Amino acid sequence: MAMNQSKIKEELHRAIESIPVERLNEVLDFIKVLSREPVELSPDELKELKKARQEVAEGRYVTLEELERDI
Repeated sequence: MAMNQSKIKEELHRAIESIPVERLNEVLDFIKVLSREPVELSPDELKELKKARQEVAEGRYVTLEELERDI
């Protein structure tokens, strides 16, 4: 069952109040990203995205941990 808009806002307020102060900037950054208009990708960008997803599916990627270790 879907919540109505006022219930959702109440739930969001409760969730925000429960977040540790030191994490609030992360939450704000995330909310700002969600608030942006969607970006249309160019055909070249879509091609690159498809290629990147295929590489990940094939296991051809570097984890953040590996990258940090190598630099």
